[in-house]
Amino acid sequence: MKIAFFTRQLNLTASESKEFWPVYNSYFLKIKKAWHSNIGNRPAFDEKASALKDKYRDDFVRILHSHERAENVFKAEKSYRKMLKEELKNRKQVPAEKGKK
Repeated sequence: MKIAFFTRQLNLTASESKEFWPVYNSYFLKIKKAWHSNIGNRPAFDEKASALKDKYRDDFVRILHSHERAENVFKAEKSYRKMLKEELKNRKQVPAEKGKK
């Protein structure tokens, strides 16, 4: 689902996708590690996340051939998280509604 979402959002070609995913997965694992190592300390996480975005931005520009498309990686990530939260919210409401019948 994530691959399809990002592919659509970023308009990835097959060759871009082949290069993009290993780099994105590396970035994502480091973000995840930063989150887990800074639980309860949002400012520290935000600082590390910002540094990681700066570090990976050039790689995304190289792969996607523009700064705008590279910035769209981070926008797509935010949209994806929002979509997942909505999906989880909807799933929690459905069983409650079934129980009312």
